[in-house]
Amino acid sequence: MSTTSTFPTVLRQLLKTHQTFLSYAAKHVHKLDLTLPQFDVIITLGGTPGMTPKKLGEQTLITKGTLTGVVTRLEDK
Repeated sequence: MSTTSTFPTVLRQLLKTHQTFLSYAAKHVHKLDLTLPQFDVIITLGGTPGMTPKKLGEQTLITKGTLTGVVTRLEDK
């Protein structure tokens, strides 16, 4: 079997595993009354003295516009 014929199968399995993990994580994070991006920000900032919004966006892979909303909703909580 060639590598090119197994790649789509492996990719499909990886995506299914990723979706299953996100679903599992979301159930637990929602019990904390948080979204996954909010939880990501908290986990990323935890144990640090803080960071710039640019650095936080880079670390969480959340875009600038989305990050603003996530942080604002966290502040409201």
